[in-house]
Amino acid sequence: MQHHALIRRTLALLSVTALLIVGSAGAQTDEFSRRDMLENIVQNIILPLHEGFVQQTEAFHDAAEEFVANPRPPALETVREQWRRTSLMWEKVSLFRLGRDIPLLHNRIDNGYPAAPSVIDGLLDGDQPLDADFMETQASNVYNLRAIEYLLFDGDWTPNEAIAAFASGRAGQRRQQYVLTATSMLQQTAADLWQIWSPEGDDYARTFVNLDDLRNPNETISMLTANMLRAIKDIYTTDLALPLGITTGEPDPALVPSPYGDYSLQEMNSLLKIIQQTFNGDSDHGSLGLDDYLDLIGATENGVPLSGEINDQLTAIIAAIDALNYPLSTLIEVQPQRIQSIYGGMEYLVHLFEVDMAGQMGLSIAVPDSGDVD
Repeated sequence: MQHHALIRRTLALLSVTALLIVGSAGAQTDEFSRRDMLENIVQNIILPLHEGFVQQTEAFHDAAEEFVANPRPPALETVREQWRRTSLMWEKVSLFRLGRDIPLLHNRIDNGYPAAPSVIDGLLDGDQPLDADFMETQASNVYNLRAIEYLLFDGDWTPNEAIAAFASGRAGQRRQQYVLTATSMLQQTAADLWQIWSPEGDDYARTFVNLDDLRNPNETISMLTANMLRAIKDIYTTDLALPLGITTGEPDPALVPSPYGDYSLQEMNSLLKIIQQTFNGDSDHGSLGLDDYLDLIGATENGVPLSGEINDQLTAIIAAIDALNYPLSTLIEVQPQRIQSIYGGMEYLVHLFEVDMAGQMGLSIAVPDSGDVD
């Protein structure tokens, strides 16, 4: 299991490496404005999402406090449900890994880094103070969302066994403190992200839009495209290829992204949906997105508009995942062909973004050297 976790971590490091896209000046006409498109995406998608994530992490921490105060099955289910909601929203927030300081904060939360069960168990059994000051000295995979998932869903607990793990003696007290610390750190990191993006804070939202000027043509569009491609490749090369055995040579259901909460498929779809929403610029206040940019420059694939081809592929994959009735780990064992079909769909989606979209927008993609996290 540790070997598999190392494989997942290594591939995650490669897949979350920032993609540098350097492009030629894009179209800017009376009918289409890059700036208007970016304003729509930032003001109506990115900012509300980050503000909502702060509220969701607060609700998650509140649920953890209520469960610790009264460790009973209803409170356990509530805090687990809040983990699910937080994880789904994080998948959306994770798309916007932009700027200089934001990736450092993302690494503290990132679902791409699997939990380290042996380290977490050692901390639970040890004497170290399980407070934020101590946790800050540890790797992020002992306090990120995957670590919290392990603490809340560890193994095949029955409801009574789960309650006992939190309510019995010193071990239960340390698990309680661990969850409270980890959810509090998560809440603080969400607040730090919002501080960077918000108009009342560092206002990176304005900086991001202003990067798209005559001196930096297409810089922000390049960054958005790069992060969409990174996210798509993460699903393709890590979330699906690893458990299917395409990477390792043998299927292993334990390598699914969410091995304890069995929430892998829902997380994938949450990420794919925000990719599609951002691509189209869809919000309650506008719909100017990268699809309009591709239409403006006449981008096509197989004789049809490339924007339509990308949208059709995203819609088909999302629908295929929605139609699955069992966790990914189960399907890897009993119906691998259905997951292999989705994997094939993701392979084509990578091609559409990496070859067709980048090529027809005049963008060349280079991957810089990657570094470790934390």
